[in-house]
Amino acid sequence: MATILKLNTESRKSFDNGNRLLREPEVRHITGKSHFSIWTDPDFPKPIKIGKRAVAWLQSDLDDWLNRQAEKSAAIA
Repeated sequence: MATILKLNTESRKSFDNGNRLLREPEVRHITGKSHFSIWTDPDFPKPIKIGKRAVAWLQSDLDDWLNRQAEKSAAIA
């Protein structure tokens, strides 16, 4: 399974700027990825721990990942 990141200083700064925390169902909807691929893809953003048994992803991390995927796709085409 993927490593869960703790909220570091850089992430805190972007969270303070109105960044949203997204739970897994919304992450799956936005990315089109399955539960399995979210947790096993080494290039996918790591979640942050928000509770004892809860994690979330920073929207800015997902936006960056989606932009990188679009750039890779454009480079191939």
